[in-house]
Amino acid sequence: MAADARADCRRLRALRRRREPAGHGFERRRGSENPQPGARLGRSATDPPATRRHAGAGAAAGHARSGALSVRGRRTGRLSESAPRAAGQASGDHLDQRRRLQHHRRLVDAAVARQRSKRDGVPPGRRGDDVSSLRGGNDNPGAREAFYGEVQDILAAADYLAKLDFVDPKRIYLGGHSTGGTLVLLVAETDPRFRGVFAFGPVADVSGYGEGMLPVALDNEAAIRLRSPVHWTASIRSPVFVFEGDHDANTEDLMLLRKLNQSPQAKYFLIPRATHFTTLAPANELIAKKIIADRGEHSDIGFSEAELSQLLP
Repeated sequence: MAADARADCRRLRALRRRREPAGHGFERRRGSENPQPGARLGRSATDPPATRRHAGAGAAAGHARSGALSVRGRRTGRLSESAPRAAGQASGDHLDQRRRLQHHRRLVDAAVARQRSKRDGVPPGRRGDDVSSLRGGNDNPGAREAFYGEVQDILAAADYLAKLDFVDPKRIYLGGHSTGGTLVLLVAETDPRFRGVFAFGPVADVSGYGEGMLPVALDNEAAIRLRSPVHWTASIRSPVFVFEGDHDANTEDLMLLRKLNQSPQAKYFLIPRATHFTTLAPANELIAKKIIADRGEHSDIGFSEAELSQLLP
């Protein structure tokens, strides 16, 4: 299986090189910071930075006893709602999705601010230090490690969220898009604590991001393998749902993840007529409804090809 995975990853890399410049899913145009790598997947050479008071945590709208963490694909590493952003210009559809997601984020932030105000006597409305980051982002301590120590940062934020008196620690969900989708998939492969993990548009093999984002050489097979979720699906022990559009997206990556999947807990879905970005708004609405209805001792969230085929006209 390992040899097959390496061969498939090499074919995927060759396909990407033929298609350069990169498609929507790979954001090669990002900056070129050089973070220091950690020691191994799920463990860092440096301790996770202290999570700040907010820790990117929010009560899921309409469900006061749930918690939600989401990871955006942008390199700031903020634990917040994904903001759809195409390379260059965003279309009208993308702008509409972005406004809806920003509106949702404001609702979540307001709910957290009200709860914090009641608990600590702090007037709501002040953000300041309440913006959390992954290591090395938004002036947070540490250096970016690119899909390595950041796994521990997300788990640290989840630890904080689980201690809030209005959150049931057994009902915490995790989601991410694009780069964030890759990261939350690695988190799911490291720790089974989340009731559900939703990864939008992750990559199977991280070498496509290029050395501008990765702190290791692309020919360092061991380091690339540690950061690439396709090699660790056997470690998934909690419900994981991976979504991607069927065009202008990381479609080949989803197909490779599905082909080499080794966990019955992981499900992979191609959304018809959707791109890397247009999956977000309708799929998030569907996920939110299922989270609100997910009230049993164990999660019963599931998706059918039929309902996903109806998300976009």
